[in-house]
Amino acid sequence: MRADWRLVAASSLALGLLLGAAKADAEPFALPPSPDSLPPFLLGVVEGSILGGVYTSPLCPSGSQCVLNTGGGLGARMEWRFPKYVSTGLGAELLLIDGAALYEIGTMQTLRYTLRILGLRKCRIHPLLDFAAGVALFGDSFTVDTYGGFADLRGGIEVELSPPLAVDFSFGARTMMFARYRTALDGIERASSHAPIIALSFHVGFVIMPRTTKPRAMHQRRGAPNHFQPDARE
Repeated sequence: MRADWRLVAASSLALGLLLGAAKADAEPFALPPSPDSLPPFLLGVVEGSILGGVYTSPLCPSGSQCVLNTGGGLGARMEWRFPKYVSTGLGAELLLIDGAALYEIGTMQTLRYTLRILGLRKCRIHPLLDFAAGVALFGDSFTVDTYGGFADLRGGIEVELSPPLAVDFSFGARTMMFARYRTALDGIERASSHAPIIALSFHVGFVIMPRTTKPRAMHQRRGAPNHFQPDARE
């Protein structure tokens, strides 16, 4: 009698396991949503820049000292990043620039609108192309001697260090135009022509992201060839 009871219990357990496995196989598995369907999210960028003038004749007339030499500074911006790895946003930057003996320290303050395009979104290293335009204030030691506009073009890479953090490396060219003014120490009129001023730059930026739109790789669940799950290693 005891043997019959054990046989019935074992049979019931085996039947339950078989029915549970069949039910699990019959249930559809929902794949993660496509990255293209995710909403955009807000990220922050803090960057350091080095800038040097390569064509400065409008600001530095022949025979005069130049107020736009080599300098560097810091910038910050907020961007909306979209699933297709396009970002757009606003930022501000402060550059301290060697102004020869005419300026104690030249300062360039900018407000910029940025459009950034990244490629290879399934990889951890993304090539990037960055366009920006904005307004600039230029003068001696945080005063405003002149004002104008600028446009930036940059190219480089963004490297994902972890899900919430990436680092950017980029080289760029900046075109600027300023209103006419005179430097106080020598009385030289500067920015009198409408020719653009050109500078080259190098940038290193840290990108702080609350999440990523990078697609998650899929791998097969062990023992279930028709089912897939997100790869947690991504």
